[in-house]
Amino acid sequence: MKSQSVLVVIFIFIVSTVLLFSLFQKGIYNSHDGEVHVARIAQFRQALEDGQLPVRWLGNWNFGYGYPALVYAYSLPYYIGTLLKQLNLSYEEIYKVLIFSSLFFSGLTFYYFSRNYFPKTASIIGSLFYISAPYRLADIYERGALAECLSFIFLPLLFLVVKFLKKEYFGGFLVTSLIVFAVLTTHALTLLVFLPFLLLFWILEIKKDRVLAAKLLFALLFGVLLSAFQILPMIFEQKYVELDKTYFNIFQGTFISINQLLRIPKEGVNIGTGIQLGLAQSSVILLSLVLAGYEFLSRRSFDKFTIFFLITSLVAALLTLDISKSVWLTFKPLTTVLFPWRFLTLTTFSAAILA
Repeated sequence: MKSQSVLVVIFIFIVSTVLLFSLFQKGIYNSHDGEVHVARIAQFRQALEDGQLPVRWLGNWNFGYGYPALVYAYSLPYYIGTLLKQLNLSYEEIYKVLIFSSLFFSGLTFYYFSRNYFPKTASIIGSLFYISAPYRLADIYERGALAECLSFIFLPLLFLVVKFLKKEYFGGFLVTSLIVFAVLTTHALTLLVFLPFLLLFWILEIKKDRVLAAKLLFALLFGVLLSAFQILPMIFEQKYVELDKTYFNIFQGTFISINQLLRIPKEGVNIGTGIQLGLAQSSVILLSLVLAGYEFLSRRSFDKFTIFFLITSLVAALLTLDISKSVWLTFKPLTTVLFPWRFLTLTTFSAAILA
């Protein structure tokens, strides 16, 4: 590794440490789901020791009655957590190691992605935006959303799979399949949020190369097949836990207001939540919009890369607001995302690129 690359790794590590300094305190911090994930890691390890492979059932959950969490939820974070247990870490420490890794390694993968399109300094700036976005910290400190946090590691790599396939057929095929496998088994809902924009991005990258398109299709299919042990039950056995009656209507009450999104003070509106776009991110998007408008009025050629991610940012932001409710009601697959503000994962990524 070049000395300059080592410095970048050290820099991102230091920034991640500063942002997550609270993790180094004793015990587990309060969050929505943090303690649940700690307990799941412990239960998951016990299930593996009892001979379950793949793990489907948490036998000691719900006062000993058990719980089919892994029928419809992700599993890769818990497999990794079980491996970390071999280092004699406590389950609380394992959770915190995974959380820290989600921020640090996502900074590295975003930098790696950026270097394929931008100079070094620009790539570092983008990485800083990616790991320090308010939504990232809300995921960690407010929500304790372990799987969604870890999914940020793989998202930048998804936008590079066409480049991987261009370089080497078998190597690119394998890497692409493993990235798809990692995302699907870490947090499939995040991939669902990104999928329409990913498909369009891949089409723009492939252009009219049918051979490359075929390579991508087969690599994606192989990645899905690798994930079949989790995806198939998630699709075909979900009906037995009646999620459609409990979860899939949550979206109607979880839209955020424009004041919360942009953190604009207003009486009676909670703007202190981390579920927001962020002042820096919204400023970057606004500046990009102004520059795009100037290019249009000046009849200059458009930077397609910038325009693509500007439109992505605007669409994703609008889907978090209650004015998009009719869209959610019309396109039923959207309801599986559960929370409209989950589209802030997409604005976090696209705003970092615009930065």
